[in-house]
Amino acid sequence: MDDTKIKQALESNLIEELGLVSLPEDQKLRLIDSLTELVGARTMARVAEALSDTDGEQFAKMVETSAPEEGVAWLQARGIKFDEILIEEIGLLKQELRDRAQKIDGM
Repeated sequence: MDDTKIKQALESNLIEELGLVSLPEDQKLRLIDSLTELVGARTMARVAEALSDTDGEQFAKMVETSAPEEGVAWLQARGIKFDEILIEEIGLLKQELRDRAQKIDGM
C-alpha cells in the first residue's frame, strides 16, 4: 500500500476544510498519519472481503514480502481495482470527517 498516495489525498485541503489550520504542524502530521492508518485498514478490509480464502492467504503473504506495486498488480489480475477502492475510502473518510465537523460546529 502506498502511504504517500494516501497522505497526499488526505492532505488536500482536509486540514483547511475541518478548520484545523491553526493546529501546530506536528499535530497536523500526527492527524494525517492516523487518518492514513485508518484508510489503509479500511481499504485492506475491503480487499480481503473481495478475495477468496485462498487468495486472501496468498495476498497476506505477499503484503509481507513483496513491494506494494506487486501486490496491486496481483490484485488487478484478479479484477480488484485497488486504486479505486483506496480513493473511494479516502473520499468516504473525508465526508465522514466533514459531517462530524459540521455537527460540532452546529452545537
